[in-house]
Amino acid sequence: MKKLFLLALLTYTAFSFANRGLTVTYKQSESANAPVAGEMELYSKSYALVIGIDAYQTWPALSQAVNDANKVASALEKKGFEVTKKFDLNGRDLEEAFEDFFIDKGADPEARLLVWYAGHGHTMDGEGYLIPADGVQQSDRGNFLRRSISLRDFGKFSRLAQSKHVYTIFDSCFAGTIFNVARSTAVSYTHLRAHETPEHL
Repeated sequence: MKKLFLLALLTYTAFSFANRGLTVTYKQSESANAPVAGEMELYSKSYALVIGIDAYQTWPALSQAVNDANKVASALEKKGFEVTKKFDLNGRDLEEAFEDFFIDKGADPEARLLVWYAGHGHTMDGEGYLIPADGVQQSDRGNFLRRSISLRDFGKFSRLAQSKHVYTIFDSCFAGTIFNVARSTAVSYTHLRAHETPEHL
């Protein structure tokens, strides 16, 4: 029996974004001139939550997080993603954005999800935290913990999704703790610190 080779391994031009899903064409062999054998739907839908926070109240204000988020959102839309954009969220709104996204968009088991967060991050006692617009400095430990979102809590939100894959991209500083959290959970994540949209998405 002839092996079927995904054309996606050779080129990205075979991708189809009909209905915002992802379909690849595959050939009957790895030969460049091999006839097309058919198509395979990898994902039924592609959803992204893009967050940028510039307007911090007690942490140093940022100038490019929202701008970067808008650029990423535009790039993802061109890749076929349905994008939800959220800017300058306080702690409660940030939690709600994660929860709504993973529950509502993650209800499709054949979809893929992507979260992009650009804003302050901080490490305390070996744990990474996302800092919302109203987050306080770590010197006020109690209120810092109340308003910030730990990566463990983020993992709790992401486990609400039933989707095939979840990608998380944090443009923040965590001193490497994000990878420690990923190793300590049973859920599979792709964690990146990036300034550009990965070409394969």
